[in-house]
Amino acid sequence: MACSHYDDILKNFNQSKEGATKSHNQGQNCMNCHNDNYNLVSHNNWWNIAGTVYRNASQTADAGFVELWTDTNRSGELLYRLPFDAKGNFYTNNIIDFKDGFYPVLIYSDGTYNPDNSMLTKTKTGACNSCHDGKTQEQIILY
Repeated sequence: MACSHYDDILKNFNQSKEGATKSHNQGQNCMNCHNDNYNLVSHNNWWNIAGTVYRNASQTADAGFVELWTDTNRSGELLYRLPFDAKGNFYTNNIIDFKDGFYPVLIYSDGTYNPDNSMLTKTKTGACNSCHDGKTQEQIILY
């Protein structure tokens, strides 16, 4: 018997898109609402990865990508590439296996990469703003 949540997500794939403006609540932990415990959110709005990218401490970035790698500095295997929207938010309901962890990297909209945009510690959560809230840790900034 198939998992109905998985089947629903496959039918209703949802993720951030370049230039889109429908997202909201920049800088907040998206997973506070977009999770399977929040009964007002349908399966296609359960985020497995989500967060906000900034250009500086007060302005969100409006284009680019978040990549998830198996090793530091864009090495190893690319697990996932996710665009962020015009409001700086990125999110997906795609099923992603976090069991071995991953290293997030920010990529400019033209595809170039600055090593300063790499997380050097492995993470096993896609709730990026749960740590990068500007208080506990620096916001996610595209240098």
